[in-house]
Amino acid sequence: MKKLKFTTETLEDGNILCRYNVDDRCYTTTISLLYNNDLLQEYVVPPEDIKIYAWMTHPFLKNYPNKEIKILQDYFGHKGNEETDLFYVHPRKCGGSSIEIVGYEHGIRWGKWSESKYDYHAPSDYFMNVKDLVKNKILFTSVRNPYERLISGVYCPFNKVNQNRATKTLTIEEFNHYLNLRINNENLVYDFVYYEGKKIVPHVLKLENLTYEFNKLMFDYHCDVKMQGKNNSTDSYFKNKKFTIEHINSENLKLINKKFEKDFKYFDYEMIKS
Repeated sequence: MKKLKFTTETLEDGNILCRYNVDDRCYTTTISLLYNNDLLQEYVVPPEDIKIYAWMTHPFLKNYPNKEIKILQDYFGHKGNEETDLFYVHPRKCGGSSIEIVGYEHGIRWGKWSESKYDYHAPSDYFMNVKDLVKNKILFTSVRNPYERLISGVYCPFNKVNQNRATKTLTIEEFNHYLNLRINNENLVYDFVYYEGKKIVPHVLKLENLTYEFNKLMFDYHCDVKMQGKNNSTDSYFKNKKFTIEHINSENLKLINKKFEKDFKYFDYEMIKS
């Protein structure tokens, strides 16, 4: 792994370009953009006998300024090159980024980093029908308390950028408005784990105990990947997070309990009576 020097340029629209160069090389290399130690982007660069001049950018650089930028060469697999039949199924806001990043560091392309361009956030009725995607794979996923999961979606930095509210501090009314959007648009974890009424994902890790359960799963399958803790540091993007389960209004509470009933039941989370 090598840290590359780069220069930054701010465009008229506020977006920030990071310009760097890669020396000539006889092997395929990866160039990874890290921001506040979050892995945001990757380019795969084929062998070249000339120096390459290129640039990287990401919406976070504009919307969440003044954090450390790193551009690393050969960050992918820098802790080893593991091969495994384990395949991560990624429901949103259940610790999936942490799982994918630790896999990436050990040379495993789960989810976002997969070379197969598929909708990695889609439930089982999608991925079970993508030819050869999960054939002969051992599926695992992660789950989270439905209330906490939906609240996390409200404060997700990606969602905040997409909704043009990256630096906005929400009122309780706005919090419940955006929470309602998450309720309407989010899939049940049940729909990732079960397909046509049958459980097809045998290993379901709980976010509340993710490090231990992930490491145990890796050990059980002789995979030399170990999580030291939550790899995804996006908490630092929402320091203005102030609303919790107790701030969910009665309408949203009823909607969550009704829509996500199977997640409470099948993954053993306690439902709050509305």
